[in-house]
Amino acid sequence: MLRLSDDAATVMVFPMNAETRLNRLCELNEIAPLSNEGQRILAELRPIMRGLQLVRNNVIHAFVREDTQDGVTFHLRSKDRVLTRGQVFSSKELTNYAGHLALALRLAIGVEGSAYSYALPDRPDIPEFLRSTIQFPKR
Repeated sequence: MLRLSDDAATVMVFPMNAETRLNRLCELNEIAPLSNEGQRILAELRPIMRGLQLVRNNVIHAFVREDTQDGVTFHLRSKDRVLTRGQVFSSKELTNYAGHLALALRLAIGVEGSAYSYALPDRPDIPEFLRSTIQFPKR
């Protein structure tokens, strides 16, 4: 999309966090629109990444405690949010799906002189605790 060399992309893109990268892709999409397939994939990937970032941030920055009722939990004091181990592990299929979306988006953006397509798997069920965070755009 940017048509940067690998070295230039490493300097420009690699330091960005995932949210910034997605935001920039959306901004670039407004300037130079992606193909219909690319836009569909980006619209699917963005809300899923929002939910996965919630899980990631909660687990990485939380303290782990053993709860007599819920077992192992991840408590993020700054957001007063608690995730159980079961909730964290329930996002596995969604994480795998996000990986497929990222690859499909890369291929939809294209490699100069090549035409690739990628058959995406079906979207997995969104875990209950992420349904309020992962909101897909209305079609």
